[in-house]
Amino acid sequence: MGEHIIYDVMASVDLYDKSISTQSAKLHIYPKTITMLASDIKPLESITENDTVLADPALIYASNSIDQNLRFRVIAPNGQCIIGVSEECAIHDSTANQRGGLASIEYEDQIIRVRYSGPENSLERFSITSIDPLVNHWTVSLETSDGIVPQAQAIKDMSIKVKYRTYSETITVNSE
Repeated sequence: MGEHIIYDVMASVDLYDKSISTQSAKLHIYPKTITMLASDIKPLESITENDTVLADPALIYASNSIDQNLRFRVIAPNGQCIIGVSEECAIHDSTANQRGGLASIEYEDQIIRVRYSGPENSLERFSITSIDPLVNHWTVSLETSDGIVPQAQAIKDMSIKVKYRTYSETITVNSE
């Protein structure tokens, strides 16, 4: 995942013969979107500091620009097939005709929303989002229309993007 950096910041101003400074405060810097290769996707986790959640993985998305003869296969951390050719998968075709262009799928104790262009689209793409964090190890691969997963060479360059939902609060720092 991207780097999480913490800065200790404070402000000061010199007005004529008076100097005013604020107390020190922590500023957390981390990427709002990370990119991983499908062949090297890492488990997704929340960004935390002292048991406080700073950001959660909220959206997973990708486009298949690798091979138009291959289709997405997306597997949730519990092994449930979300997108794919086989009958066990929740979504096989485009969600464009569904309300809002999204399909709602029950996944463990949460509802995930899936947008999928469908395999017939010239640029096949999907996005998965939820109110709850999308954590743990999601698997994104490509398969043939017969459900055969090709060698890793086929997906080695495919990028998966993950957007984080940040939880921030306004912090007022008093001056001395």
